[in-house]
Amino acid sequence: MTCINCNQVFVLINKRGPAPKYCSNECRRNYWRNHKDLKTKNEKALYKFVCKQCGKKFEAYGDKERLFCSRACFGKCNRTLIGTTRKCEVCGNLFEPGYKNQKCCSESCAHKKQWSEKQKTVSLICEHCGLEFKVYNNCRSSAKYCSSTCKNAYNNHVKRARKRNANIEKVFPYKVYERDGWICQLCGKKVDKKIHYPNFMCASLDHVIPISKGGTHETNNVQLAHLICNIRKGTKEGECNGSKRTG
Repeated sequence: MTCINCNQVFVLINKRGPAPKYCSNECRRNYWRNHKDLKTKNEKALYKFVCKQCGKKFEAYGDKERLFCSRACFGKCNRTLIGTTRKCEVCGNLFEPGYKNQKCCSESCAHKKQWSEKQKTVSLICEHCGLEFKVYNNCRSSAKYCSSTCKNAYNNHVKRARKRNANIEKVFPYKVYERDGWICQLCGKKVDKKIHYPNFMCASLDHVIPISKGGTHETNNVQLAHLICNIRKGTKEGECNGSKRTG
């Protein structure tokens, strides 16, 4: 191969791809420095328009047939709300709406309204312990547990059942606790709602027939028990010892 810059013969090592024209990167750079007129400039698709609604001159990329400078002008030209007024939900000023569901007079007010809605908190019930907790409004769809501890405790039961190929259904521990009247089904004593893990006297979910012995992870096979009672029971079968399930 012959270099088009220095006219020296060079050996082609890599045969893949298009054939090289230069013997080195330095020759390639020097060639284009000396032949700037050969470069083709990519002109940006920037067009000038006059808005059909407000008459404002503006520039935009891409679309050659654009008619409006903004969505507000597009809405004003294609709506039946001309002459009507609304009150801005943020600043309270009266404005002429550009589209049917417009609630704010400007983009700045719309951003303020969106930010204020994100900062609002809502109260939810933890699916594991039943305690009420607060989250931001934009996170309410994904929030199910009050803490990572409750989330891990809930998922551990499901993982164990899957390993044993046991039947699994959606079990809400706090509903089981309410069903059993907050009484331990193993020792018959009261379970304090205010005590949490890792205290040995906290509430825990016990399987009447252990998963290791063919039990299922279903509502009719779980009961409330102190954590210490649950640990002492181990893999033994049994529903209650000294108390009767309420409800």
